[in-house]
Amino acid sequence: MGFKDETEIKTAEDIVKEQLDTEILLEEIEQPEIPENTEDIKDNSVDTEEIVEETSDSTETEEFESEETAEDSPKKKKKFFLQTPIIIAACIVLGTLLGYFLFVGFFLHDPAGLWSVSDDEGTTYYYEFKDDGSCVMTIGTIDNIGAYYKSQTETGDSIYINQYYGMFAGEYNYTITGSRLLGNQKMILETNGYEYELTQVGSKENLLEKPVDFIPNEELLGEWEYLIPEYGVSYTFTFNKDGTMLYNQADTVIYTATYTVDDENVHMTFFTNEEQTVDLPYHFDGDTLNLMELECHRVGAESTADEA
Repeated sequence: MGFKDETEIKTAEDIVKEQLDTEILLEEIEQPEIPENTEDIKDNSVDTEEIVEETSDSTETEEFESEETAEDSPKKKKKFFLQTPIIIAACIVLGTLLGYFLFVGFFLHDPAGLWSVSDDEGTTYYYEFKDDGSCVMTIGTIDNIGAYYKSQTETGDSIYINQYYGMFAGEYNYTITGSRLLGNQKMILETNGYEYELTQVGSKENLLEKPVDFIPNEELLGEWEYLIPEYGVSYTFTFNKDGTMLYNQADTVIYTATYTVDDENVHMTFFTNEEQTVDLPYHFDGDTLNLMELECHRVGAESTADEA
């Protein structure tokens, strides 16, 4: 059918005929072929089942092989949490600390520490040079608080000792031998051709014995202060329940002592080069302790009253 045929005017019969011919042609195209025997359909279904079974078998085989492969493959080793740079850094730090302690213990020679020395009469003095620059000279059970400082001179290491009592006062050249760690150091102080040898010690000798069957005066126990306002200093007396006491003179001289007490006197015992006992008369006037004619007030009593 050409262009001419398409432009011709068609009758109603021609149009109906064409539509019928077109429907018959479509039915012939879309109609599938039906197999003559139902056995062919069964065969096709069997083939489909075989394909499904083969597929499932192959899948199971692949899963089994993958499991075997996973088991046979070597497991990855976990990395150690400390890496080499960290270990090296830790070794350097430990080595530095060990070197420092070895240097301080064996090779550092410094006056800081506690030393003892005896005079020609056999009296023992202790000198403690502290890191804060203070120097405590102890004779018996009496501490004398002073100061010291070090310097370098043309003749070597020098130490200046500022003390009012004891064997040493002024400037000395010093040399130290031995080991601080082993506790066998010796220090030689030299001035004007004279030399004095001090020995490193761990502690001071305890010369005091607590009184037996001590009965304290409960009213006396505690710390008492005698204030000297014009100088901004004070004396303090501390009485302990076990029969020991401290008498502090303006943080310059401190007596460590034992005591007994009666109704009139505190009997204080301490040591210099020998044992000594002195009587400190006392009486109470209200909340005030009159001790050796010094008017003493209990430490903390005023602040407690103010807070109340």
